[in-house]
Amino acid sequence: MKHRIPQRQLKFTPIRHGLCDKKHREALGGSSAFLFLYVLSLCNPYGTEGVIDYTRIEITEAFCGIYDCSQRTARGWFLRLIKKGYIVETHHGTWQVINFGNFTTLGEDKL
Repeated sequence: MKHRIPQRQLKFTPIRHGLCDKKHREALGGSSAFLFLYVLSLCNPYGTEGVIDYTRIEITEAFCGIYDCSQRTARGWFLRLIKKGYIVETHHGTWQVINFGNFTTLGEDKL
């Protein structure tokens, strides 16, 4: 299946050290944190609202294609991100990272 998300995109997403805090480690668990980092890399680099212009299926399929994990595993991690309040579906069927500015330094003048 052809993915709309580039399989190997060279994109850097600066994240804040707070993402490694105990509360996030416990909420994300070990492995779903990798999916969350991938989701952060898909956000619009010029905005600060954390919008991801892809569907859940596109995100999990592309993630599995790159990182060699099962669809079932990725779907479980994605659901955990939703339940723990890290991402939410927009009314357009795409996704948004909640409190995006708390996790990244994108959109700041320093960059």
